[in-house]
Amino acid sequence: WNKKLMGAAHGSTGISGTCAAPTCTGDFAEICEEQGIPLSAMDSAWFKQVVVPYRTDRTGVFFLSADSFLVVDRRGKRFASEKDLYQERGLQMLGDSKAERRYVFAVFDARAREKFAGPLKGLGGAIPWLDDDYNGFFKEQNQEALLHGKDAAELEEKIRAKLAEVAAKGDAPFELDPGFSAQLAATVASFNAYARDGRDPEFQRGERVAEWCYHVKRAPDNKFPNKTMMPLDQAGGLYCVIMGPGTL
Repeated sequence: WNKKLMGAAHGSTGISGTCAAPTCTGDFAEICEEQGIPLSAMDSAWFKQVVVPYRTDRTGVFFLSADSFLVVDRRGKRFASEKDLYQERGLQMLGDSKAERRYVFAVFDARAREKFAGPLKGLGGAIPWLDDDYNGFFKEQNQEALLHGKDAAELEEKIRAKLAEVAAKGDAPFELDPGFSAQLAATVASFNAYARDGRDPEFQRGERVAEWCYHVKRAPDNKFPNKTMMPLDQAGGLYCVIMGPGTL
């Protein structure tokens, strides 16, 4: 992708990546600029999310199809239904005036890691392939993106280290709120209660028809009322993937 053109349209730290073909580098836009042909609405796009650190061989995050997972901001709080469509999720990040969501954090349990790994099981989701999928072909990119902690406090340490690594490579600097792990633990507890009840009173996850369609079928072991939610089992610790705003 063409970082110069992307920066001119969306700001130098506004977009983390794209799911376009590597050969899509804005040739036509550069020709128009050279010939003095005006282009309009260059700050518009089909927005979505991408896994951070960004790699061209990793698919974009189209649908978050897991059930025992949630997404939080830098404070450790949910901010929307995780089942919103990808354009909505991208705009929720870019439209955040307080910059709490320059990066967001998909948090899930070991079960979701297994059942929804890779873009096929997860329907273009954020959870990386399993290390032994396709004879370990994706192991390197998995290790680069997947974070794990025995609890919220250890996961916070891993996230902070990864954010520092990403910033050192030229992406946007970003820090977690000092109370991130405590708030994350409280958020998981609330979400687990919602999943057992089958209703998300904060963001109505799973109540729109489109969310049920794009979620794919109910996981066989999910016996809870709302197929888009299942309590996170923290016995195996917590996993996380960092997501940044992206474009198609």
